[in-house]
Amino acid sequence: MLNLFYRCSTLLLLLSITACSLPSQPPPRNLSNTNPSIRVTDASGTEIALVDSPQKIVCLHLSCIDTLAELDFPPIGVHNGLLSLANSQVYFSNPKHEFVPLAGHAEVSLEQLLQLKPDLIMGVLGLEYQRQRFQPIAPLYVLQVESYQDALENLKAVGALIGRTERAEIAAQAFLDKLNTYKAKAPKNRTVLLTNGTTGRFFIATDRSLVGSALAELVQYPWELSDRIPSAINWAQFSQEEILKIDPDVIFILVANPQPNRLEELRKHSFWQGLKAVRNGEVYELSDDLAGGLSSGTRSLSALLDAMMPKVYPDVFGESAPD
Repeated sequence: MLNLFYRCSTLLLLLSITACSLPSQPPPRNLSNTNPSIRVTDASGTEIALVDSPQKIVCLHLSCIDTLAELDFPPIGVHNGLLSLANSQVYFSNPKHEFVPLAGHAEVSLEQLLQLKPDLIMGVLGLEYQRQRFQPIAPLYVLQVESYQDALENLKAVGALIGRTERAEIAAQAFLDKLNTYKAKAPKNRTVLLTNGTTGRFFIATDRSLVGSALAELVQYPWELSDRIPSAINWAQFSQEEILKIDPDVIFILVANPQPNRLEELRKHSFWQGLKAVRNGEVYELSDDLAGGLSSGTRSLSALLDAMMPKVYPDVFGESAPD
């Protein structure tokens, strides 16, 4: 079964595979009688011209879902690979929304996009090569998510774009207040590892990832991107030898479905037996529904920190997140 990392991080790759083998382009939008009143610049440096504040947005990346959830602004459609996450408790489960899932594993359905008639299509940096393909339907706006500062900037920029500036400011400040509360109390004396699975290649959230940038301010977090080739949003592969050398105090594993006997299973393998976190019983699973997938914004990062910090520093934060 594909693990969480591959289900989320390969989405960007799948969208790029058939860029040159797509159906014929739809007819261009008729803009002859409209004058753009809004001009914004996305993470690629491209200026986006809009006639009015977008009200119908399609999400092709989790960062879009995360940002819109903070703004209480449900998208009208999401890539089908993100549908279950969009309806998880971190994002839009209360109330649950009926998002239109955009079909296709290796491409987004142009026919569905035409039917939805979005005002804006939102993705992540790396998808801008599809701008021309989408332009007849709606502009493409791409986000960058390599640090929590990026997430805050995305929140404020999108909030301004859709007319929810005040809500964006409130959400941004709420996240910063939570992060600062953790920073003020965290001893920062324990080494933490956040990875995507238990076998094969180990992809780890590096210090240059969104979640790693926050953890580096709260714990000992030595997982440097360095000259490694990043996957997804600056996660990277580390060898068993590198993990054993650092020997983290606490390990968190992102999974689709938690297993009650995970720790017992790990203790049967020689690699995991050599880690003190395993020997001390400090290995914890983080499910999609709890963590919101690979953190791509302030909403999921906040949920992730609330799940992790009480485990890392139980004497400080007890069993629950700070108020």
